[in-house]
Amino acid sequence: MVSLNIHNTDYSSWIQRINFSSETGASFMVADKLYLVEGLSYELFEAWKFSHSVGTFFNRHIKNVYPIKQLHY
Repeated sequence: MVSLNIHNTDYSSWIQRINFSSETGASFMVADKLYLVEGLSYELFEAWKFSHSVGTFFNRHIKNVYPIKQLHY
């Protein structure tokens, strides 16, 4: 069974949604494009989800630290 945690980020000016799946890990959506963050732990995803600013958290703790690739669906 796949566990899925979807969090809409209505308060972010550029990240629309962040997700965590037990099958694929963390992903996020920007401008209707989906990106996968490789190797992000669930604990760090939870910190990201509850951060004051998901964009700032992404830039400080995820960008240039974890591999990110765009998914085509």
